[in-house]
Amino acid sequence: VAAIRDNPFRLVRDVFGLGFATADRMARSMGIPPESPHRIQAGLLHTLRTAADEGHSFLPRSVLIENAAALLGLDSDLVEGSLESLAAAGEVQLLQGPCPEELGPAVYPSLLARSEAGLAGAIRRLQARRPRARFPDEARLALEEEARASGLLLEEEQRRCLQYALEEPISILTGGPGVGKTTLVLVLVRALERAGEKVRLCAPTGRAARRLAEVTGRPASTIHKLLGYNPHKRNFEHHRGNPIEADLLVVDEVSMLDIQLASQLFQALGPDTRVLLVGDADQLPSVGPGNVLGDLVSCGKIPVTRLTRIFRQGERSRIVENAHRILRGEFPEAGNDPKGDFFFIREEDPSRTLETILKVVTERIPAAFGLDPVEDVQVLAPMYRGEAGADRLNQELQARLVPPGPELKRGAFTFRKGDKVLQVRNDYDRELFNGDVGRVVQVNPQERSMMIRFDDRLIPCSKNDLDQVIPAFAVSVHRSQGSEFPAVVVPLTTQHYMMLRRNLLYTAVTRGRRLVVLVGSRKALELALKRAETGERWSGLAWRLGGGEGRRG
Repeated sequence: VAAIRDNPFRLVRDVFGLGFATADRMARSMGIPPESPHRIQAGLLHTLRTAADEGHSFLPRSVLIENAAALLGLDSDLVEGSLESLAAAGEVQLLQGPCPEELGPAVYPSLLARSEAGLAGAIRRLQARRPRARFPDEARLALEEEARASGLLLEEEQRRCLQYALEEPISILTGGPGVGKTTLVLVLVRALERAGEKVRLCAPTGRAARRLAEVTGRPASTIHKLLGYNPHKRNFEHHRGNPIEADLLVVDEVSMLDIQLASQLFQALGPDTRVLLVGDADQLPSVGPGNVLGDLVSCGKIPVTRLTRIFRQGERSRIVENAHRILRGEFPEAGNDPKGDFFFIREEDPSRTLETILKVVTERIPAAFGLDPVEDVQVLAPMYRGEAGADRLNQELQARLVPPGPELKRGAFTFRKGDKVLQVRNDYDRELFNGDVGRVVQVNPQERSMMIRFDDRLIPCSKNDLDQVIPAFAVSVHRSQGSEFPAVVVPLTTQHYMMLRRNLLYTAVTRGRRLVVLVGSRKALELALKRAETGERWSGLAWRLGGGEGRRG
């Protein structure tokens, strides 16, 4: 108690869910002065944590000081002194080089500095050993035979990708939808298995791992499961001293991989393991900090194959065609065929956009395409706020799709039997992963608990687990990464201006398998197409690998 009275800001670190603003109010009520070193240090760390939540691995010193001073309402000179104290205590690390000289050194939270340095070091170690396929001749012969069996006439860029996967310690396969990434991976896996190599498949999330297993017909796991994460000890079975056994490791959906998980994965690879990273570099970056795929592609130190020719669906899918048009900043083409797969419904007013989406999801798509509005249709919104944001859409869709019944309230959310929900945290005890989608099958308001069906499993959700799920009739585009849905509906309004970017729209469109419907204003769509910037991120991975100045983007 005495320690808290002296420094209430320690609660920010010790108590989950208690933020800087709450601790700051407590400090004021206890008479702690605004210029207290404890307060300033807490403000600096809070500013770095906020930056990490936005995807940054570090902030330039000048940017950090400016933002923290504004938060604290203090002069920058006072804040400067406390930064030095944090560095001396090992709470942050300062590094010259990752950002432009005029902005000062990069300031990292120590954990992210260690993760980034660990990842770069692991990559350099793998590249120094330059492992080869154990049976290169047999593997090449098997590749040709598997390609023929799959009806795939290998073109130059595809042959180059396969050669890299056979010979290089690390290689990258990237490209948009319909260009044959999955087919190429399947040919590679089959061929190497015939040649006697041990191939392992993994992805960042449970949804992405299940999709990888479905399309390859091979076991695939989450990266956490591959590493043998122990939730009780909070550590991994596999690490540098006990590496993963594999001749080739295929990592899918690498755009979702943040700097911390990437570091753990690469540090757990043996010197003779080759790695093929597969992902779409034009999608949104990871939810967590870092810009792993973008930095690895741009650093110039790792072989990259970018597939460009469209193969899927006989090159006639408007979803695929329009995804590539969006990448080029071109307006998507929506056909008049009522049985087509891509539509743009113009509604200039946000309230009309909301009403139209409700009708599209609950009436028009089920009637025209025979799709279930809950199981098959997913609304992907740029933001949670706003008249056509995910929060409002969840409320309205629940009212139309879920019968009345016992309710369980948690914060702003109300759950009923029949609700569609999204798991937002990894829970290894219950084998649930961030991004898993389920249906509520039972609600017990008295015990404040629910039963949720995730795929073919019934999972109890106690009152202590309620903060792990959110309504999922509508979710943010970011939360949809690694997933595909039969039908996707996307609201586009100028209320979402801050989030409207080309790669966000591209990511949303590429989530749809059979149908994509955009609903909103032409101006909002044009804004998204014009804004090609990818949501700037401060990251030093490319610099650490020798690719020049740290990346912001």
